[in-house]
Amino acid sequence: MKKFINTILIIAFILIVPFNIYANQKSDNQSIILIADEIINKEISYSQNSTAITYKNIESFINYIKENIENISEIDLAKFIIDYTGQEYDGLSEEIILETLNYKEITVSTNYIRVSNDGTLSYISKSNAERAIKNEYLYEISPNATWNSDNGYMKITTTGSLTKTTASEAYYTVATKATWLKIPICSYEDVLTIGHTGIYDSSAAKEGYLEETCKCCKLSKSYKYTTANSKYVKFDYSSGITSAAIRFKLLPASYTCDMSLTDHTRSLTSINAYLKYGIIVDRNKSFNIQGAYCHKQVSLGSIGFSVSSKGVPSFSISIVGSIKPYCAEPITIKAP
Repeated sequence: MKKFINTILIIAFILIVPFNIYANQKSDNQSIILIADEIINKEISYSQNSTAITYKNIESFINYIKENIENISEIDLAKFIIDYTGQEYDGLSEEIILETLNYKEITVSTNYIRVSNDGTLSYISKSNAERAIKNEYLYEISPNATWNSDNGYMKITTTGSLTKTTASEAYYTVATKATWLKIPICSYEDVLTIGHTGIYDSSAAKEGYLEETCKCCKLSKSYKYTTANSKYVKFDYSSGITSAAIRFKLLPASYTCDMSLTDHTRSLTSINAYLKYGIIVDRNKSFNIQGAYCHKQVSLGSIGFSVSSKGVPSFSISIVGSIKPYCAEPITIKAP
């Protein structure tokens, strides 16, 4: 009987303790959200097709959490800020994630972009993008289908984060992440850039990467190529080094499957690219940043890019109709 009671107590302990830990973690997270809502100020600016939100007092929030919350690590705090400001940390290195703890203000804007067969760009909502992609896929696989849509769909998130100020200048880290919502047919050279109206900061850390996930025989494998150690992803600069870009080659779903099957169905299931670098702007003045992605649809030629004095990126190639630019809406930020 005693042995039976002990067994019941052990089982109860195993069941209750994890629940209590989960409840405490959930409660802590809710408390941090309430603290963030109290300390961090949000300034919202609207354009015709998107919304940009500037989160201020980030530094004060970080200091308060470090002084009053003992059981949160720096990496978890940085991830919380990324989540709270409407960004994603999937694919980012721990080093980039931790850089968030150095930011004093963060401005974020996300666009869902459709580029049609003829190259017409339009901004749509997330739900409309998902619905359109689903409808096109259902039409293309139907028995009566006579065409495959060449419409492209992409999500681009662009951020400008204040790192420090001097008497007359403000230093920002600008970043953009482009995610294909519908996998493109062509796998050639692409370019991701951020246009801006500041001055390129050659002393700031810069980084870019391409990440792809392939699926074969129900198995998935992800590949990540960075500017630090890959021949597939390279930095490039527009004239006058006013803006930086990464130039990379999309790779087809060609990895070796471990299963011993004669017929392998391979496909790319996700593609995203990321770029960040630093810029310098005048204090108490507004400046623009704009994320942009260009997709090449032919194997010949190389994508050229430039940025106007207004910070607007543009792309070119010698073969007409062989590229599709996906340009997010520009963000206007007022430097403190």
